[in-house]
Amino acid sequence: MVAAVSVPSQAQTVLRCQLCDPAFVYSALRSSPDTNYSKLKYVVASSVSEACNNSVLLLGPRGCGKAAVVDMVLDDLRKEHPDAISVIRLNGMLHNDDNCAMKGKQRLLYSLLDAMQSLTSQAVVIGVSCRLDADQLLEKKVRSRLSHRKLLFISPSLDDIQRLVEHLLILAKDSGLPAKYITDYNSRLTLFRLEDGVLEDGVDARLVYPWSAAWVDGDPLSLIH
Repeated sequence: MVAAVSVPSQAQTVLRCQLCDPAFVYSALRSSPDTNYSKLKYVVASSVSEACNNSVLLLGPRGCGKAAVVDMVLDDLRKEHPDAISVIRLNGMLHNDDNCAMKGKQRLLYSLLDAMQSLTSQAVVIGVSCRLDADQLLEKKVRSRLSHRKLLFISPSLDDIQRLVEHLLILAKDSGLPAKYITDYNSRLTLFRLEDGVLEDGVDARLVYPWSAAWVDGDPLSLIH
């Protein structure tokens, strides 16, 4: 006979699914109007509903979630306006020469932004770059046609990190696990070990001591292996 799967093992599977699902990870961004997700969605959605043109730059270091936020906004809006949105992606990294990529990109951007001045066209240009001064690298005639709207992706605060970890690691009531287990687990889960002091190299000690186990009914539930 196949042994029954223990409740902690089931909970571990649920948590791993949450951690490995980008849609779930970034869904926390939808709850606040102050997130870049909400701001970008407002720009694109208002352009669709008001039939106007717009442009916005998303600037921040590599790996900070710029592309993920764009994908999430576009996915959500295509569900809301299935016949009104078409997506065209342009990637300057396809060129192996920086000068060639910059010149080609600027010519294309100028032509696109210039066409958007016409009342017969409707488009939203979303630029994504890891350079915070990306707009200053563009020619003056290109910059003059941008809306100068920027969304900066900066390092999250400790509170932001704690809210995200809480979103990822707390078990939902509808996860299919016993209600008592969920209640006990969530009440005993210590998200961060808040300690005063700074580690070497200036790293805040509070950011490097996440507790990855909660004790429920005497059994350790390892969250991350």
